[in-house]
Amino acid sequence: VANLILKKWELLGLDMNNSVGQEYDGAGNMSEHFNGAVYGILQKYPKAISVHCATHKLNLVFSSALQSQV
Repeated sequence: VANLILKKWELLGLDMNNSVGQEYDGAGNMSEHFNGAVYGILQKYPKAISVHCATHKLNLVFSSALQSQV
């Protein structure tokens, strides 16, 4: 997955050296620190730290709250 992301960035003409962060929804194939896309990208671009997507967390909170109201 990391290679696909990096290839897309290259095709778009974006410089990953300017990237200072990655944000994902927490799926294992993306965020696993020894296998996921995060790890693959960090190997080439150590400044691109990873955080869990705040918007995704907020969506999970709203979904849970709405389900508990039923």
